[in-house]
Amino acid sequence: MRTPPGDHLARWLLRQRWYAGRDKAVPHTALSMVGAPYEHDGLSVALAVVTAGDGPATERYFVPIAHAAGHGLASDPIYTGDAEWFDAFAHPASARVAIELLGRSTSAVQATWLDEAPLDLTGLTAAAGEQSNSSLLTGQHVIKVLRRMQPGPNPEVEVGQALRSSTSVATLCGFSQLADGPTDVLVVHRRIAGADGFTLAVADADRQAVGEVEQHFPGAAYELGITLGAVHSDLVTAFGEESSASYGPELSRRLLRRLDALADLDVLQPYLSSAAAIFGDLARVQRPLTVHRVHGDLHLGQSLFTDDGWRLIDFEGEPRRPLEERRAPESPLRDLAGMLRSFGYAARWSRRPGGSGGWEHAARRMLLEGYRLQRPDAVDEQVLEALELDKALYEVGYENAYRPDRVRIPLSAVAALAGRG
Repeated sequence: MRTPPGDHLARWLLRQRWYAGRDKAVPHTALSMVGAPYEHDGLSVALAVVTAGDGPATERYFVPIAHAAGHGLASDPIYTGDAEWFDAFAHPASARVAIELLGRSTSAVQATWLDEAPLDLTGLTAAAGEQSNSSLLTGQHVIKVLRRMQPGPNPEVEVGQALRSSTSVATLCGFSQLADGPTDVLVVHRRIAGADGFTLAVADADRQAVGEVEQHFPGAAYELGITLGAVHSDLVTAFGEESSASYGPELSRRLLRRLDALADLDVLQPYLSSAAAIFGDLARVQRPLTVHRVHGDLHLGQSLFTDDGWRLIDFEGEPRRPLEERRAPESPLRDLAGMLRSFGYAARWSRRPGGSGGWEHAARRMLLEGYRLQRPDAVDEQVLEALELDKALYEVGYENAYRPDRVRIPLSAVAALAGRG
């Protein structure tokens, strides 16, 4: 089985939403097979790993490839020449074969299935929307392909195993690892019949802006705060917690390093000194602060509103952060800050006249009230405000790189939180 030429692979990689180096130069790439290719009904499918970059900046991505001569299955082929090569997850037929390969334990793959009902691939389709990984849907399951490969337990799998009995999160059904590492590359959850929280929030913010009655918020924000508090309590039960007087100075150093990484962004220049002062003040915090395992990348898009209340999903953490950092104990206020920022996005997502500042204020207040009902002593205002500013700064960097037309949203929050708005 001949592999696609490296120059074609590099150019294709730069077009992928999940590739972390899209804002950098064309990378040096190499592709290696994992096990033997599989032939099925005119398709050749191989589990493969792409190495991108050189030296310490090298990263590895899980990119199963497929070849179907003359069938024209790929809308974004890696290579079309004497053979058409494409990402196996770009078409349902080849995706089905790749998933079946990953569902068999071999010398190269370790598959684990936890559910009583087997995986049903009927109606397999790709999930819509932007993704840091690749997600596929069936009638009963959500299948996530973890593209960026980092050896060690992925938080999505680790937390999913620990919280299988929780009624507030999506149920983990199974996962697959490549023996190299081992590295988690596929995660399967039970599909939840619910509405995306961000979509509901944007719709309600728009209604409020034109004087109509909201359908879910801000009351739903109170219930969401209760659910988040319950999930944090479940995480404490599963993984434990720590109380440390040194966390304030440690957090200060970390946030200042993250701020320094954004120092070259022109749009942030008016706010850097104020942000540095806010983060520096944390170094003087001597009171004990509680840390434990958290979601790590929480926003309204990671929540589903169902007939039985809210469910939280996607416990992978921020995919661009190192795996050990995503698995480390953290302040639960990082999750709370992420959700507060998400309300800010929902209020400003549509370019409507007037805006929805009142809606955002009410949703924030209700979220905090619901969370405090579950965990009355967990909210430290100074830490929460610093983490919300850190999140907004991160969002500016992200939007500047990927969606510059949206950078106005987090930039307005940075201005307000840094005292310059």
